[in-house]
Amino acid sequence: MSMRQELYPAEPDETLVDQLSKLAGDIVAYLDTRRDYAPLIDSFNALTASQLTIADFEAMAGSMDTEEFVRECLCPYPKIHHDVTDAEYLEIIHGFREFEIPHHEYTYWETFLEINLRCTSIGDLLADDDLTDDEVLSKAKSKGPILL
Repeated sequence: MSMRQELYPAEPDETLVDQLSKLAGDIVAYLDTRRDYAPLIDSFNALTASQLTIADFEAMAGSMDTEEFVRECLCPYPKIHHDVTDAEYLEIIHGFREFEIPHHEYTYWETFLEINLRCTSIGDLLADDDLTDDEVLSKAKSKGPILL
């Protein structure tokens, strides 16, 4: 089955990804200097509509490359869809568990499942190798709504 295109995150402009990757690299390079990195972070935030701080770039420097960080920043927050079919959920769950996907896609799809299935423990269910994809979906659906 092919999932509906509307469920997928929008692909970022590759020119913008390149520009922001360079900018993020410059910010990381400034971390060990006395140069003023604030204008660079302001530019990054303006281009990504985010509110990142130097701590975000310090954390990124030790955990992922700049391009993946940029793609994570540009990846939209998933929307709630009231008409996702079980087959579509299973396709997402299977993709999660069977294939290695980039961090920004992992974050998008995990959040997508969490908000659409209303299951805050979806990450634990996805990581449970003793469960089949169908069992993950069944357990996620049985968890009930997120209580705020």
